[in-house]
Amino acid sequence: MGTCEVCGESGDLVNTKVEGTTLKLCDDCQDLGEVVKRPTANTPSTPTPRPARKTRSSRDEPDDELVEDYSTRVKQAREQHGKSPKDLAEQIKEKDSVIHRVETGKLSPDRKLARKLESALGISLYEDVSEATGYEQDARSAGGQTLGDVAEVRDRS
Repeated sequence: MGTCEVCGESGDLVNTKVEGTTLKLCDDCQDLGEVVKRPTANTPSTPTPRPARKTRSSRDEPDDELVEDYSTRVKQAREQHGKSPKDLAEQIKEKDSVIHRVETGKLSPDRKLARKLESALGISLYEDVSEATGYEQDARSAGGQTLGDVAEVRDRS
């Protein structure tokens, strides 16, 4: 006993392959595809949910962002260490074209690349957003406008 995955009727179900997907269908709907096998009594009519994959959410990331002058910082630090772009690239196992694109500002380094550069050059490429921009302050107390100050709300009736 279960519920048909097409029409929703309760009753005995048959595993039926419809356009490459196996569905549990009632006798009326089984003509939509090719019958694979009849489910046994202990086969659940709904698929068992798999545990969710553990992914990094935005909450796992620190509240920081790439500094605006990252290209200048990387180039100056590399030159202070007396390294060529090729030497730095070999050290952090990246292509020298990646170093060149970062130094010219054509490539914003992702967190992984930024960590490699920070470690190799002893610099910081990410900063805490709340400290740098004062987001933790109320916009009104800082003298700025909020969205509510400038938005016009229309009645949709």
